[in-house]
Amino acid sequence: MTLSLRERKVERAIKRLRAAADGLDELIDIATEAVPDADMTRERHFVVELRERADYWERCNWYRTPR
Repeated sequence: MTLSLRERKVERAIKRLRAAADGLDELIDIATEAVPDADMTRERHFVVELRERADYWERCNWYRTPR
């Protein structure tokens, strides 16, 4: 896999991670609106983890090392 292909794949994956976090955030809003006392702790934790992973991949550069 070429370096530019790896970079494009990582960029796309970062966008998808952020989109997944945003989508889950919206679902949490819908659920808590419908059931105000719903426990969304796991979902909120998952949103945080998705964003943390996207941030990690945005910061790291080890995958850019040519092979």
